[in-house]
Amino acid sequence: PFILTLDVIACPSGGQPSGMCMNGRCGPGNSCVPSANVCCPTSQPAACPSGGQPAGMCMNGLCGTGYTCVPSANICCGTNQPVCKF
Repeated sequence: PFILTLDVIACPSGGQPSGMCMNGRCGPGNSCVPSANVCCPTSQPAACPSGGQPAGMCMNGLCGTGYTCVPSANICCGTNQPVCKF
């Protein structure tokens, strides 16, 4: 039988990593810990300029249809602003 063993990696804060770093980058609300190559939650999650939640991280400066990359935060934000109705 094939047995896979994994070392348990904890974030500096003691929390669980959310995944592996991708070219030294992580998705919104996470930062890369290069020594372990894992993404750990940040205390200040990224937010879109509109205040909304990001859809994910930019890939080579690009995002999926309906989203725009915010390069300073490496996040994809919706291009449609919410409309308030009264």
